[in-house]
Amino acid sequence: MGYDCHQEWDTEPQKHPDDPGLMIQTGYTAGALSRPSFNWVRNLRRKLTPEQLASSDYATSCLFAVGWNIIRASLPNEVSDDWVTFLHTHGLPAMDAGVGMDGVTGDYSIQFGDDTITFHDAELAPLTGMLNWNYARATHHEYQPHSHAVQWIISRTHGEEYGGHFYISAYGVRIINTDDTMIAWRPTDEHGTSLAQMDPKDPTPPFDQFGICYCTSPRLATVHRVYGDALRSRLGAEDRDANVPFGKRWTAEDEAAAVAAEEFAQQLTAGVIFGNAN
Repeated sequence: MGYDCHQEWDTEPQKHPDDPGLMIQTGYTAGALSRPSFNWVRNLRRKLTPEQLASSDYATSCLFAVGWNIIRASLPNEVSDDWVTFLHTHGLPAMDAGVGMDGVTGDYSIQFGDDTITFHDAELAPLTGMLNWNYARATHHEYQPHSHAVQWIISRTHGEEYGGHFYISAYGVRIINTDDTMIAWRPTDEHGTSLAQMDPKDPTPPFDQFGICYCTSPRLATVHRVYGDALRSRLGAEDRDANVPFGKRWTAEDEAAAVAAEEFAQQLTAGVIFGNAN
């Protein structure tokens, strides 16, 4: 039932071979060009149990939900309104840990100091995004099915002089990346990232910059329209309970998976999103 959790999944990070760092897709994917399939990403090479998969997917979805609600509350409406219209028009799901839930609201948790805070019936993030680490790419532009993309630099270990900053070349703008920096731009404008002062071949460089990116493949809506019903039909046949709670993957059948997911989310967010705040 569901995925074989003991196989090595072989999706490569989405990057140009000459780009330093990593950018890895998370959430829902349209699949390879040669094999389109609307489904949750399969890009883990480690062997994981269903409970570990549930934890990882839930933690990622929580992280993106936090950022998305900051976007909705803090950035101009122009950044997110077109995005929300696109999602609603095509009936696309939220980033829901891959459970195939209905609607775009749910619960997500964060760790704030020693406390766990759970937001109930909150708006969840759009269905797909990117995790990035020390990533850099030359000036380029791209098409997405909504007007804006957003990058959230969550943590950074070194100061301005170490580079690794974001440029919107169309306007001659440099944005200095620091902890908790959120950047919105139009993907059709020329943009890029400067190189950081580190050896790109060093697997454990002293420089560390981690963030997430809210962006959408232009193929997602079409692939969802063609293949989305097949996914939902399979989930319906596999789940005894159609109302699968947010954060619980369909391959995890017992309460232990939900508990493991919450614990993993706490570990991920502690000291990452809010530091060691008290």
